[in-house]
Amino acid sequence: MKYKLSTTILVILLSCSTVAKAQDVNQLLQNINTALTAGDCDRAQRNYNAWKEVTNRSDSSIERHIVECRSRRNVTNCQQGVVINGVCWATRNVDRPGTFTADPANSGMLYQWNRRIGWAVTGNVSDWNNTPAIGNIWEKVNDPCPSGWRVPTPAELESLLNRSNKRVGWIRTCIGDKCSSERKITDTISGNTIVLPGVGRREPDGKLSLNDGSINYWSNIDGSFLHIGSIGEGILHQTRGINGFLVRCVAE
Repeated sequence: MKYKLSTTILVILLSCSTVAKAQDVNQLLQNINTALTAGDCDRAQRNYNAWKEVTNRSDSSIERHIVECRSRRNVTNCQQGVVINGVCWATRNVDRPGTFTADPANSGMLYQWNRRIGWAVTGNVSDWNNTPAIGNIWEKVNDPCPSGWRVPTPAELESLLNRSNKRVGWIRTCIGDKCSSERKITDTISGNTIVLPGVGRREPDGKLSLNDGSINYWSNIDGSFLHIGSIGEGILHQTRGINGFLVRCVAE
């Protein structure tokens, strides 16, 4: 009898937990919808992050709506950047924390995910942090972007690839069999362009990996990054955040 009672209680507890989780999910979805309607993109993002933790999955439709929300806000205020496919991008990479490079062609510094320490793109380094990054979103206090800018979301980076409607085109300049590692990305409707310089990356042990013609740029979620290979199409990957990659900011 005691065993049966314990089993019954366990079933009740599990049922209550399932109901509570469903209520949390519905509330978070309602919060996301309310925030998007009000144009509060940051609140929508926070609730979406919480929703992902509860459900252990992502939703491309919600991510697209959040990107569109930010885009509507950013396009209006994009005074010092360039609008590509509805997102306001900085014209230069991050150099030292809180600064952009002086020249758009310069690669800037390499960063580990969710850390605000810039590393040189040449030579050896000391005091490299080889422990996995903490958290699932790049914290504001660790954001190396200058004031008014932030590390982009995965959806914003994917908007540069835009596989669906081919609005964005990117090219690599080659002279004979020698090609540059940078990518010129063009909004085919507006004609706006940005250049993403390419450079070697730092491996998890801090050693510099020579430039193989590919480029790698961090997103602000879960150690994911945009990788455009030397000959292939761009794609989002995910790491533990220990590598050193480049950062291109978007307007807040």
